[in-house]
Amino acid sequence: MRGLFAFVIAVVFTACAAREVDYPEFAGRDCPGGRVENFMAARAQLCWYRAPQGRWRILNHEFHYDSLVMDTEATTVDMAVEITRRLVEVHNERFSEMLIYVEQESASRPKPVRRVLWTRTSKPEYLDFTR
Repeated sequence: MRGLFAFVIAVVFTACAAREVDYPEFAGRDCPGGRVENFMAARAQLCWYRAPQGRWRILNHEFHYDSLVMDTEATTVDMAVEITRRLVEVHNERFSEMLIYVEQESASRPKPVRRVLWTRTSKPEYLDFTR
């Protein structure tokens, strides 16, 4: 049993490290300019995107059927509008609903978070909270 546990841990750490090894030019740097084809690609989660209000990056994402849930980190939660616009521009045909969490980049706790609920049939809804 111990051997199996060690194997699973090794696979998990190798898989996580492989992303940075596969795309070392992206890790922790600004993303290349131009249109993004897929914000869910592994390399899209390694770099920082720039906007007039500051910078943002993707921390994690999950999707279920036609719903996307994405965790991001940004200079300020006010960037939620811009982040949502960019994600919708690329993924609105695939997803009918997106739930986007924008956590303010900060070392302090609690961190401000803005949640955006976007659907094809209504205007975006915003909810602010701290975590």
